[in-house]
Amino acid sequence: MKRIFLSLLALIAMGSSVMAGDTPVISVADVYARPGDVVSFSVNLEDGKADTYTAMTLYAYFPTTGFTTTGSPIFSSKWAAATGSVGAVGATTPGLATIPMASENKITGSVVKNLVTISFTVASNVAIGNYNVTLKGTMFEYNSGKDYAADVTFTVHVTNGLVLDVYSTVAPSAQNGVNVTVIRTIQAG
Repeated sequence: MKRIFLSLLALIAMGSSVMAGDTPVISVADVYARPGDVVSFSVNLEDGKADTYTAMTLYAYFPTTGFTTTGSPIFSSKWAAATGSVGAVGATTPGLATIPMASENKITGSVVKNLVTISFTVASNVAIGNYNVTLKGTMFEYNSGKDYAADVTFTVHVTNGLVLDVYSTVAPSAQNGVNVTVIRTIQAG
């Protein structure tokens, strides 16, 4: 009886370790902006079973005023022929922008930097400060079901200085006599 019990425990432990890698893990870096800027955030896929995913829906919860989504999503080449639409902030729920995306092709690679990039505008009347944006209930779909990533919150740092972000797709305007924030990832070593 003791052996059966131990065998069952071993099977349960083995099953939970197999399932642990199946859950998608996403990350998003903080964003720096000035009032009136168009900026973007990129969703990185850190883990999961990407080689099965053909659809993804982001539920981005912005502050209820001062933030507007713009344009279409930009996809990594690792998700060929993906298309999607960016819902307006607050169209159905205050602060919520729903962003559904899909492709007939599966995502290639379990770790994909900048899987999708979403642009948004910080209104010119937004006060200097820090604002949280939460991706809640991010859903990945595949033939036989759905996986959900844990909620991720990133901060939009609204500043009155000039921000130089090496990952930004928007060129900053020239200014004199302002503080400059440079955002750059430096590789170890």
